[in-house]
Amino acid sequence: MRIPDPSLRPQSAPPIIVVNGPDSPPRTASPSSQMITIDPSDRSSTTTQVDNEAIVGSRNTHSGQQRLRLVNNLHDIELDIDIDLPRIAVIGSQSSGKSSLIQAVSGIPLLKAPGDACTRCPIECRLTHGDGPWSCRVFLRRITASRGQSSSGQPKEPFGDVIVEKEMLEDRILRAQLAILNPKTPAQEFLEESIDLNTALTELSFSPNIICLEITGREYSDISFVDLPGLIRNVGTSGNRDNIQLIENLVTGYISKENCIILMTITCETDFANQGAYDLARQYDPHGRRTVGVLTKPDRSPEAAQEKWARYISGEVEPLDHGWFCVKLPDTQSAHPQPTLVEAREQEDCWFKKERPWYGLPRQAQSHLGTTKLVRHLEDILSNLISLKVPDIIVQVQELAESTTQELNRLGKPPSDDCIGDINSLIDQLVRDVEGGVERRSRDDGNVLYLIEDEAVRFKNELRVTCPEFRAWNKNTVFKDQPSVTRLPELLLEDGELPAADGTRKIIFLDDVLNKKSRSSVRGLPDGGQTEVAEEYLRSFIANWDMPTSQFVNRATNLLRIFIRKTVDARCGHFLHGGLPTHMYDTIEAHLQECDTRTRTATALLLKLERNGHTRNDRYYRDCKDKFLSHLKMQRGLASPENNTVLRDLNRMASPGGPSASPTFTSAVNTAKASLGKIGLSVDEHSLVKLLPPSPADSALEDMASASAGFEVALHRFVDYVPLVVDTELVRGVCEGLAPVLRRSFGFSSPGAVERCSDLLQEPLEVKRERERLIQRLHRLALATEELHHFWGP
Repeated sequence: MRIPDPSLRPQSAPPIIVVNGPDSPPRTASPSSQMITIDPSDRSSTTTQVDNEAIVGSRNTHSGQQRLRLVNNLHDIELDIDIDLPRIAVIGSQSSGKSSLIQAVSGIPLLKAPGDACTRCPIECRLTHGDGPWSCRVFLRRITASRGQSSSGQPKEPFGDVIVEKEMLEDRILRAQLAILNPKTPAQEFLEESIDLNTALTELSFSPNIICLEITGREYSDISFVDLPGLIRNVGTSGNRDNIQLIENLVTGYISKENCIILMTITCETDFANQGAYDLARQYDPHGRRTVGVLTKPDRSPEAAQEKWARYISGEVEPLDHGWFCVKLPDTQSAHPQPTLVEAREQEDCWFKKERPWYGLPRQAQSHLGTTKLVRHLEDILSNLISLKVPDIIVQVQELAESTTQELNRLGKPPSDDCIGDINSLIDQLVRDVEGGVERRSRDDGNVLYLIEDEAVRFKNELRVTCPEFRAWNKNTVFKDQPSVTRLPELLLEDGELPAADGTRKIIFLDDVLNKKSRSSVRGLPDGGQTEVAEEYLRSFIANWDMPTSQFVNRATNLLRIFIRKTVDARCGHFLHGGLPTHMYDTIEAHLQECDTRTRTATALLLKLERNGHTRNDRYYRDCKDKFLSHLKMQRGLASPENNTVLRDLNRMASPGGPSASPTFTSAVNTAKASLGKIGLSVDEHSLVKLLPPSPADSALEDMASASAGFEVALHRFVDYVPLVVDTELVRGVCEGLAPVLRRSFGFSSPGAVERCSDLLQEPLEVKRERERLIQRLHRLALATEELHHFWGP
């Protein structure tokens, strides 16, 4: 589900929401539109530019009503579960005058019923100005059920009919609180007249679930607030001490949020230091930027103490950004008839005008005396906060919708009623994932082909190490200075190939080859065993290739196995509870083993062919042999007692990293090479070695060169074909026929197939609950987006 973009403009041209990122160019609104510019990097800033009459206006305006209605509606759809929404929370210690303040604001008594009834759950009061008669609707919001979903399936659960007589409201609130505190009992049972409100028991002492009062009347301004249970410091010997912390946790759940205005009541009849509400408010609003202090019961304060309380109103003591207010409330415990809302406020104003020290306060301080002024100030604070936060709410709704959709996608689709169809669909998706994963893509994403290619390079290096190093001198030769020459197997190293570490190669000396030749030529001409010796050496070299080849296939199979397991987990992992991933692993593993067997059969045939030592690549073979032979002759000459200076200098010219040949010799060789080049003969230093006179050891050197050249030809051929076999029989082999193999494993046409498939697709209860939670959140965000669209309408 995708939430509609709140910045889309309907035909009535509501404001355009522009989110400016650090690199985004500025945008200009058309003359007929309004614009709200949001800087996502500074969501708490008070400098957000709001250029729209629908956002900024004075109290009691139509736009102010729209703002309050918007936030109330967002609370109704329970967006406050996901996003911190503006609200006013009323807190205070028990008997601090909190309920009396609310009665003075709303004209209704809160929970003054018989027994020890008090506020045991949040009570949200929404006051709306209306031209019709007074009315109130009562709702229940069970925010603790299913993480925000009402047990009745509605965000707000109606509790009884509309009330049109104020005298009936107190009874309805008490019944609603009993319904909240007894969640196991159907709420409607508490509306029955047979319920004894004096003796009714409760399952819970307190609850975070909410009673919502929507009150409309001519005497009201538009304002909304939440009355929270009074803070307590002791419960007496018969009370439950856990309630102290339970109430504090419930209160802090509201006031800890940055968008909550804390309306804090402090009674003047008790010492300030003994009232815990101020300490709790300071804990979560240490700078007093969103706290409004209200002094209650000034008429019950000793005359000597009233000057002290007046200093709070003047801002001299414990200053707050929004200041302190003082209200004088009617005596709700009096036996006399209670005044109307208008009469109570008139009496309050008269009291402040005649009592010291209140009537003598400066004009600015007097604007903070009385309920009427308090309510107007709260209207302004809440309206301005909503104005500031609506653009931020829009951005949060969009971002949360995107992240929630991503979380939901990661959980995968839930199983449907067609479990066989679901598994068939999963098989098709899984096979596409596997096929796509073995195609060449970027090396950076861990593509399995590139990983196997890296192993092929390693495989080539392991084979190259199996070639011994031939040395053109006898093993017992003593050197005054060891000849500095390139090792024979490293003469033809390609770019990127590293020489073998010391001690890893077998060393074969000249006298070893001569002894082998003597044993192979007891009959016939002296050079009768020429090719036999080289071929015997070559076969012995290639006999060492079995282990590296098997290890290369093992590594490639394991890489493919790891890739397949990750692919299965990504596609089917959320069905782990039912065992579907394990079934997929086992089936594909058996298929992989068959491919591995075919691969090993093919590589065994290649090894058998290589032992024949045959090649038709004559040119490459002879080029390699010539280079090896020239190099061996140079070695032999350098190792001779005479230490031929010609060979020494030719070796130095062929090895630019070592000592330099004499300038005279270098000049002469270059002149000779140039002269030969003029007649079409291209030679290098190694080629010039062939011009030296023959030696008795030349036949042994020929065997060394032939064996080394044969190894080089076989190596290049083998390291091409083995990876090709791995790619064809193993990698591509797994993909070929994978879908039919998987489908056969489920036995779709056999008895009990539906039950088996259904069991495999079972999800853990936690996954089901998480998906339900995310779907509910997306639903809330969709409703919130609709509300935000309506807010920008004409």
